[in-house]
Amino acid sequence: MLVFICVFVIIIIIIQILWNAKTSPKTEIYHSGESNIIKKIIDGCSIIHESYVPIHIWGKSGHLQSIFFSAIGRFGKTPKYESHRYKLGGDDGSLVSYDLFTTKVHKNSVTIVVVPGICNHSENKYIKVFAQHMNQHGYKVAVLNHTGALKNVPLTRPRIFTYGYTDDLDLVVSDLIVKNPGEKLIGIGFSLGANVLMKYLGEKPERQLNFLFAASLCQGYNLPECITVMSEWDNLRRLYYFGLTRNMLKVISYHKDKFESHSIKNNIPLDWKRISSAKALHELDHHFTAKVYGDISDMAAFYRSNSSSTYMKNIFIPTLVLNAKDDPLIPESLFKYPRSLCDTNPNVVFVVTPYGGHLGFFEGGYIIPNRLSWLDRMLLEFTNVALDVVIKNDVLEPKEVVFEC
Repeated sequence: MLVFICVFVIIIIIIQILWNAKTSPKTEIYHSGESNIIKKIIDGCSIIHESYVPIHIWGKSGHLQSIFFSAIGRFGKTPKYESHRYKLGGDDGSLVSYDLFTTKVHKNSVTIVVVPGICNHSENKYIKVFAQHMNQHGYKVAVLNHTGALKNVPLTRPRIFTYGYTDDLDLVVSDLIVKNPGEKLIGIGFSLGANVLMKYLGEKPERQLNFLFAASLCQGYNLPECITVMSEWDNLRRLYYFGLTRNMLKVISYHKDKFESHSIKNNIPLDWKRISSAKALHELDHHFTAKVYGDISDMAAFYRSNSSSTYMKNIFIPTLVLNAKDDPLIPESLFKYPRSLCDTNPNVVFVVTPYGGHLGFFEGGYIIPNRLSWLDRMLLEFTNVALDVVIKNDVLEPKEVVFEC
């Protein structure tokens, strides 16, 4: 009898799994249809036309996808890789670093420039997995380490990364161009890193001449609106907001002595009790960021100027923008920015998956997913196809497009 019950339960589970896989909604693709290059990229990238099937038991929970990504990054052992860390001096005396993941089978005269998520860097597991995956297929990968995020890289100036500060990325890009003359770049940004990348490309459009194409993954586009929705309890966003704030406080704690000496020397009143008890990033900005940087008198203007939505209208290179519907951090109300951009910019494609959470996109198996995520596989295919299409077609000329929301 017990055997019969076990077999029956297993059959029910298998039927449910097969049914869930069969009924997975298709990925949504938005674009103007006016760019032949984008059409060719979309047609050649088969993975975005298929239904993303998440890991069976828990993959359709955006919360679990996001939590596992935040806690683990990627499942399985960290892959072997070869990398070298470069340290650069900024104009303000700051120390900026990036890691270059190299490959012995470098078959393309391009380098992928990765801008990680908030508080992230080249030592995060999801970055290592992605870099090694791209290395295996002939791509070099340069990863910006957000200033201050690495505990073992000291601050030489009392400054850490912010939401849309692009000077550090510009320094890395300039160094790559000097070290590899004639090579082109591919930009990929994760979450907050996507905001930084899109702002970097849009605020000075001539920078795009060094890039073949770009990808923006799971970002929120508009900081004032992000702060508003993250402060709400809907879909537990306020809890995630608290977690992001604690991560920022951890980064600040790495360099507390530096900030304390700076505040004493310059007579800047820092209330460390209020700073350490901040429960939201905008609270932390009020008690810490605005005072340390000294030149922020209007926080609303600061947030607007650091939002990629302000600059995306100027992007003319082929660009993939991706979000997941079940991302608990980025609600669908923020998708209006890439959708509107697609209406006015023919060189942008906006892809929306039904599942994936915030950068999770785990797949394979029942409980323990594959080390490589759907996102890793999709980015490789997109890069291969886009590179082939862009190289075979005439170089895009810069042009102004109108962006309205």
